[in-house]
Amino acid sequence: MKAAIDKCTLLEKAQKALNEKAERSDEIAQGFSKDATKWPSAKESHSDTNRSQLQHMSLAAKKMALDIQLNSVGAIDNMVKNLHVPHEIIGFGSLVSLQYEDDEEIMIAFIVPGKNSTEIELDEQIIFVLPEQAALAKAILGKKCGDKAVIKTGLRELTVNILAVE
Repeated sequence: MKAAIDKCTLLEKAQKALNEKAERSDEIAQGFSKDATKWPSAKESHSDTNRSQLQHMSLAAKKMALDIQLNSVGAIDNMVKNLHVPHEIIGFGSLVSLQYEDDEEIMIAFIVPGKNSTEIELDEQIIFVLPEQAALAKAILGKKCGDKAVIKTGLRELTVNILAVE
């Protein structure tokens, strides 16, 4: 890694990015609700199914927004509790430098619990906030610096080298 990265700042940026995703999801849900009342067929009695489907889509989008928010709050809470714990083995809160065997570029990943990923820029570096459920995160959790991990993606297998763990 270029320079030591302040995990507190990283957590704040990750929280902000995930909150922005939640806000976009909420805007989509509000759009579904507005569209449902504008469509002429929504006012007709035979359109109960259509209204029901639109309500379901609206609720699903709202649930997605809530899931993102709850996930990010829970992730941040867990990260803060473990911020100053040294990480030799990759786990939640680990900042990991990785390099795919077929690529010269080094990527930095920040492992968080949950389902939602994002990327943020900090100190002129792109950091991938990876949830535990991401294929790459699953492959590297529990490993340490110097290890290799194999990620199966459809018909291909990718090998990644773990260069550093903070």
